[in-house]
Amino acid sequence: MGAQLDSWGDLATYLAAPVGAWLLWPTLIRREQIFILLGLGGFLLPILLGFCKFRRLTSYHTRAARFAAVLLGIAAPLLLVGGPAYPFRFAIILFLLAELEEVAITLRLKHWQANIPSFWHCCRRPPE
Repeated sequence: MGAQLDSWGDLATYLAAPVGAWLLWPTLIRREQIFILLGLGGFLLPILLGFCKFRRLTSYHTRAARFAAVLLGIAAPLLLVGGPAYPFRFAIILFLLAELEEVAITLRLKHWQANIPSFWHCCRRPPE
């Protein structure tokens, strides 16, 4: 239950942050809209795939996703206070790779499981 609640909190945060940023910094958001849309699309793809396959949030909490979230948590505020855009763009690219890993995990699993550290860990387990 905790993994699911954490995933719902992540979903709310990742959807609310761009809306709040748009209201406060519309010019900046327009300038970075490609990366923001890529990030949102990358975030929504594994969620939609998980809902289609398992009828619930995936809740993998992979190491790559956690690392990318930390980078975004540093790079996004830096961008919003007038810092350079390249850390944010780099964090988005790493975030997209982490989300691709979640897609690969979803495609590999036969049944829903939470808290899978990586695709490598998923492959070490026999398919269920």
